[in-house]
Amino acid sequence: MAAGNPWPQLISRLGLLAEPSIVAVLPDTTLPGRLAEEKAARLRAASAAIARRYGQTHEQEGLAAYRADFDATTAELRAIEERVARPAFLDDPPCLSMI
Repeated sequence: MAAGNPWPQLISRLGLLAEPSIVAVLPDTTLPGRLAEEKAARLRAASAAIARRYGQTHEQEGLAAYRADFDATTAELRAIEERVARPAFLDDPPCLSMI
């Protein structure tokens, strides 16, 4: 290291002598309301699409038809799951003796 005071060179190199800058941000007060409106519009569009898919004129009827279809499919999957035998856990699993 060179003789003398290293601080002035270091302070200059780090830019500590430059005039500081400040950034300020103002919140967008309309953002929460706009996001809520967009979400509601997406939900209405999805409900309407489900109603059309199930041939219903009202969204609630379409959602009820979707629920019935969903529940029937879930019951089928649970019935299939019950028929499949689950393997037992190993009595002596590998690698546990290494811990």
